[in-house]
Order: sequence, then structure tokens, then C-alpha cells
Amino acid sequence: MGEPKQLTQDLRNNRELTFNADKSHAVYLSGRDEVRLLDLTTLNSKTVVKDELWAFQNSSPSFSPDGKYILFTAIRNFEQDIFVHHIGSGQTTNLTNTGVTEASPSWSPDGKYIYFASNRTKPSFPTGMQNSSIFRMALENFDEPYRISKFNELFSQPVKKDTITDNKNDNKTKAKDKKEEKATSSSTDKKVLVTIDVKGLRDRIEQVSPAFGTQSDPIAIQKEKKTMFSFHPITKESTDYTEQSMNLLKLLKPKKLLTTESTSLSNLEVSILSLIEG
Repeated sequence: MGEPKQLTQDLRNNRELTFNADKSHAVYLSGRDEVRLLDLTTLNSKTVVKDELWAFQNSSPSFSPDGKYILFTAIRNFEQDIFVHHIGSGQTTNLTNTGVTEASPSWSPDGKYIYFASNRTKPSFPTGMQNSSIFRMALENFDEPYRISKFNELFSQPVKKDTITDNKNDNKTKAKDKKEEKATSSSTDKKVLVTIDVKGLRDRIEQVSPAFGTQSDPIAIQKEKKTMFSFHPITKESTDYTEQSMNLLKLLKPKKLLTTESTSLSNLEVSILSLIEG
């Protein structure tokens, strides 16, 4: 076991340290007004954003999946707004600016969405955010398949083949398509590129958690073509989803998702998973 090593020399309260994907850099909050970028090779740090962060109730900053953006929150009129800072250009953009708090933002692994906790109808000042739900913001304007189309696919009749030759050709085509799809999927996984279309961005916010209770701290994970997110339930009503969560956990078989030593359903204190179309 190695010896502890001090990473920062700032004469401030440094907190909420987060690493990028290749562990070459880290981002953290310093004092009440600085977002700082730390080079983990040289241990040199620099201020990338100066803004009103406050020194408490902070959301953790994070890197985008492609490492080009820093996601963080800052205070506007006593409420948290979500910002992104482009490391290359130095440009910082307010993504929400709604007059209510958006907290605990996190990226989806494919870089298409930002998940966050919010109460869209009630400002958090002065009592703090209450009855929050989980929302996701689509960073680009793209259309998803209609649910009725997916429903109809379940009951579509397979086309009958008249000859053995047709069956053989069909099998070869399927095998080829599957191979190409796998190669495309693998290539896509390696090359995540985050693009943000700010036009109409707030119109692309949708609620993805249950309509009752309080949920916070969303974390998105990827399972093949499906995107799932976890959140912390705060009220007793949320325990109704416990059985569904356990079924999803069995499907995913995560190695490090569970952070509690409890194994009984009644004492389960881990995040609840919700399945959404990716």
C-alpha cells in the first residue's frame, strides 16, 4: 500500500474531486467561487471557471464521456443552474437558467443526455429542495421511435420462406448484418463525441422517475443498447420499486453498483434502477 500524497496546494477548502476517463486529469471545487482542473501527471492545477458556487450544498463536477466538457452547477438567484465548460475553447454555457434548482447533474455514458434532480414548480430557497424528481435533458434534437411502433413489432408476423435456398440466404444475411452491427457498436462505444445544441434545449427536458416521492443523485449506466439510471429514494413510497430494482440488478449483474452490506429487501438502501429506452 502506497503512502498518501497531497495533490493540491491551494490555501482553500478543496472538495468534490472527480477524475476523467483515463485518469489523466481531475476537476474539483475550490473555495466558494472556483472550478479547478488538475493535471495528475504534473500536479499543476488551474482555475477554469470563477463563479458563484457557495461553499456548501454543492453538486460534484464531472467530465463528459469524451473528456472535452466539464459539467458543474453554480448559483443564480439562490438556485443551482447547470453549466458546461468547454475545456478547449474556454467557453462556459448555462444549460438551464430556469429559476428553480437543478442539482446533482450527471452524464449518460453515450454523451446524449444529462440527468439531474429538480422540483420544476418550486424554488429551493430558502427551505432547500423538496419533493425532487429525476429529469433528463437531451443535448441534441433527435427523434426517438414511437412506443406504438415498438408495440407493433412484438406482434408482427414472420415472413414464411418457400424454399430451403431462401432460408440459407436469409441466415447468411442475418449473420452478416449481426457482424456489421457488432462492429459498428464496438466502434461507437470507443468514439463517444458529445455535441450540444443549445437551441430549444430546455424544451427537451423530460421527467424519467416516478411521479411520487423524492428522488436525488441520478447516475446513468449503459447495458448494450439500453440506458439505465439509478437514483436514491428518500421517502417510504419509493420502496414500492424495490422488487423491480432487484430484478434489474439480477439482469445487469453489476460488480460495484451495490454499496451497502444489507441483503434483505426491507433494508435495501441502494439506488433504484429505472429502465428507459436508449
